[in-house]
Amino acid sequence: MISSAGRAQMNAVSRLIAKKADVLVEDINVAKLTIGKLNLSDRVVMADVATDSEALYIACTPADPRGRKYADMFSEGIAKLRASGALATILDKYNLSDWAAPQ
Repeated sequence: MISSAGRAQMNAVSRLIAKKADVLVEDINVAKLTIGKLNLSDRVVMADVATDSEALYIACTPADPRGRKYADMFSEGIAKLRASGALATILDKYNLSDWAAPQ
């Protein structure tokens, strides 16, 4: 099953390949995943990559005591996954790299 968002990216890449679009502006990770799923890595060229990125946050409400607990659980879980190498394994599956690793 592909989500509607996933279909949108696949349609955008398909339009690029069909020369119905000249450029696709997309998050690098989303683009790599979509192009990989479509087996089009040999037909798509990354012309440029933005050097500035926007941070992505997961927010938990401070109004509920569970908010801090969930935030801490998430941070600790990511740290454990990174330390064990499991995070790299998960990210590799999607052709992604660790956002905290030196580039």
